Amino acid sequence: MPILGIFLGYRKAQDERHPTSPSPTPRNSHDIGHALHRSPAAGFRGDAVRPARRKVAGALALGAIGSAAVAAKTPEATRRRYAALGAPAGPYAHGVRHGDLLFLSGLTAYGTPAQKGDIAAQADATLARIAAVAAEEGCDLGSLVKVTIFVTDLTRIDALRERLQAHYGNAPPASSLIRVAGLFHPDLAIEIEAILALARSHSRSSDIQGVPS
Repeated sequence: MPILGIFLGYRKAQDERHPTSPSPTPRNSHDIGHALHRSPAAGFRGDAVRPARRKVAGALALGAIGSAAVAAKTPEATRRRYAALGAPAGPYAHGVRHGDLLFLSGLTAYGTPAQKGDIAAQADATLARIAAVAAEEGCDLGSLVKVTIFVTDLTRIDALRERLQAHYGNAPPASSLIRVAGLFHPDLAIEIEAILALARSHSRSSDIQGVPS
């Protein structure tokens, strides 16, 4: 039967061109991707897996870069002691510098001739100490950005304001005024905490060694 022979010959040629035998076992990740692409029964395609992996890898890389950038921009805090203030009387630093800001512990007129004076005299002595710290950092009271003032009596507030204005001049800082029942010594009528913006990285102060930032 010539027709049947022709048909069987055609089928044989088609089978040789498009074999139905299973694909060879993948040997590496590249072959796995192609195998997934060729196997609809797997439920997903290899060409969909690879872009997803690339997105995850890219996100992780961007996260690492972002973390490194934040770490590079985050300044360390350094603890300061100032010769003009003598040794601290307790477990504290005279100041802590973080970036371009210097945070000073509360200062008073204790140990100065003004200790037994009125609030105006004590304010002068306290601000003179802050000015001495600023000088060690290469600036002056014009670098004050914030003060917090603790007083035991508000009846002499006008005299206090006059002295503050004399020291601040045309560059008054932001300020808080808080009345308290008392300070650490009965002679004291005022204590001032201060924050300064430092214009220079150079300092003549002494960093406290062995204290973690």
